[in-house]
Parts: sequence; C-alpha cells; structure tokens
Amino acid sequence: MRRAALSWYYFVLVGCTLGGLAIGWLAASSFQQPKAVDAAVKSASNERVLLSGEIRYVDGGGMGHPDAGAVVVALPAERLPDSLVPIEGLRPWDRDSAQRQRNLEKLMQHGGAWTTVDEGGQFSVVLPNAGEYWVLVISKNLARPRSLTEQPNRGIGELDLAQLSRYFERPADLIGPQEYYWSLQRVDVSGGQIHHVFDGSSWGDLDKIE
Repeated sequence: MRRAALSWYYFVLVGCTLGGLAIGWLAASSFQQPKAVDAAVKSASNERVLLSGEIRYVDGGGMGHPDAGAVVVALPAERLPDSLVPIEGLRPWDRDSAQRQRNLEKLMQHGGAWTTVDEGGQFSVVLPNAGEYWVLVISKNLARPRSLTEQPNRGIGELDLAQLSRYFERPADLIGPQEYYWSLQRVDVSGGQIHHVFDGSSWGDLDKIE
C-alpha cells in the first residue's frame, strides 16, 4: 500500500509540474503576441506610401484637358514645420532653380512632398509614411475670376489661408491667381488616390504673371 501511495504521489507531482510549465508557457506567449503585433504595426507605419491621381481642368468652352504642369504638395497633418517653408520655386509658373531645390529639401525634412502633373494629367509622389496629409493642388492652366483674386489675400478663404499659413510663407502668393484645391486626405499603407477637376470660366494667362 505504501509503495502504491508513493507511486500515485509521484505521478501527481509530475503532472502538477508539467501543468505549471504549460500554463507558464501559454502566459509568456500571450504577453509576447501584443509586442509582435505592435512591432508589425510600427514597421508598417514607417513604410513609404504612394499618393497618385489625375488632375484636369475644364476651359471656358466646356472642354476638358489634362492640367499639365499643375503642382501637387502633400503636408503631414499631424506634424508642423519648425519654420515656415519658403514658396520660391514651388509654384506652377516657377522655373527649376537652386532655390527650388533648397525649398524642396526643407519641405521633405518636415515630412512633405512636391511634384508636378504630367502631360497626361497624371501625378504620383512618395510620402514617408501612412497617415493624414493636407494636399494642395495649384492649377497651371486655369485661374480664378479677377473679381475674386482682387480681393484681400487674393480671395483665398480665411480657413484655407489660416491652415496654409501653418506651413508656408506668403500662402496667398504661393497660390496666386490660380484655381486651387486644398483637402485633408488619408493615405494608408496601400496608398492614396486623388482625382480632381478644376472647372471655371476664367483662363489663367501665366505669361502675364509677374
């Protein structure tokens, strides 16, 4: 009887030990899983993403065209620059220059990006990570009515002007007389798309812009 009791006690002890080890392993696994998930999410959030789309305009005769040469700027909504970005070189009528390159570098340092629309109306730009971005599109081929652009701040809405002023020097001069589009966009890890058509009755003659 004693030998049988000892054998039974031994089996119980071994079973309890193995059970404790199993419970400890499961507990450790459950604590490690969120860390793995967090690491994956953090890695995904740091991956570059693509913002692309098409920009067109409708002329005074109602005909649609690609807005070739229009400017597209993306700015991180949750990150403001330490100092305002100068606008020289960033406008549709500006030529490429050393000043443009310096200002583009400054824009990129703050998580922003800049590009122009091609002859087919298409654009694409790489952003540093997924998130919310303010997107500014400035038409090259269509201007706003003179009755609007002769108003204070070139007729830009107060809210738009206040938001743009958080990123750029002289935002009214950045947009000038041109049609523009200012919108908050969510760009996820699969990318983002913008398709916009400028529609107005007043042409912008860029040769007359000083």
